[in-house]
Amino acid sequence: MQKFNFKEENISNINFSLLQHWRFWISIFLFQVSFGFFYNFFTIYENDHGISLEMISYLWSISIICEIIMFAMQDRIMHFNILKLIKFSISVTILRWLLLYLFPSLIYVSFLTQTFHAVSFALFHTATITYLYRIYTQKNSLCSFIMAFPMDLEVLQVLFYQDISMGIIFI
Repeated sequence: MQKFNFKEENISNINFSLLQHWRFWISIFLFQVSFGFFYNFFTIYENDHGISLEMISYLWSISIICEIIMFAMQDRIMHFNILKLIKFSISVTILRWLLLYLFPSLIYVSFLTQTFHAVSFALFHTATITYLYRIYTQKNSLCSFIMAFPMDLEVLQVLFYQDISMGIIFI
């Protein structure tokens, strides 16, 4: 990944290209795929490990509260190096998934990991958009593309695996 000193005079003004920053786009894709599985299966996963649906609703609530607080504080955080913020949020997210995997039935660990949502989602989202807005000149539909491209790839992946699994079932 390229390193930028994000002072206004050093901002790169390049045309939009997936290939030029392919590692970054892959990281966005993988990040969103991990959240896709999380959003779809977190309630089932925690409930299967003995946590009540009522407690799971509190877990969801705490993550949203932390996310809102992070979004409210973003103006104080965005002056740091954007790439370091992105790497930090990826590291926190890896720790979050690891802790949920290792300790799925410990409610205090689940609450702790849900507070990580502020960094995992809110900080990553804002830092990613800030980074892309600073390196690309074509900003009109960039935000839509940031969300749509990885999600479209995820849908294609699911459809591809569904076709393979359905083919195996019918054979």
